[in-house]
Amino acid sequence: MSGRQVAIYRSDRVRDLYVFVAAGQSLDVLPEGLRKHVEPAVQVMTLDLHPGRRLARANAANVLTQIASAGFYVQLPPEPEALPPRGTEVDEP
Repeated sequence: MSGRQVAIYRSDRVRDLYVFVAAGQSLDVLPEGLRKHVEPAVQVMTLDLHPGRRLARANAANVLTQIASAGFYVQLPPEPEALPPRGTEVDEP
């Protein structure tokens, strides 16, 4: 798989939600339901993405595959840290 230029958008509505699309592609490629959660969105960068490139929270090869098949890749916010079960005693320091 070869690389391509991708544009990355950040949602102003949902913290830490990012959408990757081919550079020059609008967010109209997103399904309407998803677009409602993403927009308003701000383009934060354009980069040359290739399978070996390191990304903070995603595998570049998976991002490229998803863009090629669906036209976009969505990076969801990270999962919140696991909390102890309700009723569990926590030792105070």
